[in-house]
Amino acid sequence: MPRQLPLVLLLAAAGWLGYGFSVEVRAAVAALSAPPEPELVWRWRLGDAGPAQLARFLAEVEPAARPASLIALVTVTGSADQDHFLRLWAAYDLPRHRVVLRSEPAAERADYVVSYGTGLDEPRLTEILRRPDGGLYRVEP
Repeated sequence: MPRQLPLVLLLAAAGWLGYGFSVEVRAAVAALSAPPEPELVWRWRLGDAGPAQLARFLAEVEPAARPASLIALVTVTGSADQDHFLRLWAAYDLPRHRVVLRSEPAAERADYVVSYGTGLDEPRLTEILRRPDGGLYRVEP
């Protein structure tokens, strides 16, 4: 009996590895055949395409706005959670400015409005910069 123990253990390990491999293959096939999920802002990581696109847009916005100004951010995500994370990314990319969401009460005192993913046409806003990703507007008193 003791001579058969290594063979039994070897067969059990091979069976376990085969089972684990089949589970991984099934999961990979299911993931490849599933429809793509929309990109969620809270899943963004440094180096991903989403943050890089936002950073390129805000790199053009940053020199056009006065340092230490209050910037209100407008997005088209339609979700408070998504807007919150976009605001955090914008604050990361605009370290010399204070960034708030346009829906927050502090936005009433904003010097500028940045629209991301949309354009704005309001009488109190003067367009300073317009790009395909959005624009920068000065708030007139």
